[in-house]
Amino acid sequence: MAEIILNIKKKDVYNEVAKISSYVGAKSEKNNEDTDMYARVFATDSDREMLDRFWEDCCGKVAEELQRFIVDIANADTGEVSLTVESLYNKSEKGGLRAKVLQKDLFSCFVNFILYKWFELTERERTEYYFTIYKDFVKGVKRKLSVKYAPVKREYDY
Repeated sequence: MAEIILNIKKKDVYNEVAKISSYVGAKSEKNNEDTDMYARVFATDSDREMLDRFWEDCCGKVAEELQRFIVDIANADTGEVSLTVESLYNKSEKGGLRAKVLQKDLFSCFVNFILYKWFELTERERTEYYFTIYKDFVKGVKRKLSVKYAPVKREYDY
């Protein structure tokens, strides 16, 4: 089995969460009671403490979901989590393309889980949507880690 190290940076996740929550706040329909939906939904730097809590929840949730594949977890105080996972495929296969895809999918897991937790506080009707996306990405990561290709017989010149 091959080991892959996947790094997720908190800063990058928070930037994506801020971008998406800003977009959702700007594009949401305004009702009579809520005149400033943008300010209510947009995750800002002043919300950092709450987002940090969601980050910790997400690290635990992802570790629980992928526990069968995880060899080691390093949650550094520098704002980065490193997951060392075992995969059934050959690491050198396709120039590490699968590792890059796994990295992007895991990043999306973190973003969508934090958005799910954030919208639980700010706009409840969106929570199910983001949790479903999170679950889909987790399933995809599990599927990609579980793929095992049949061995290919080498062709020799005689």
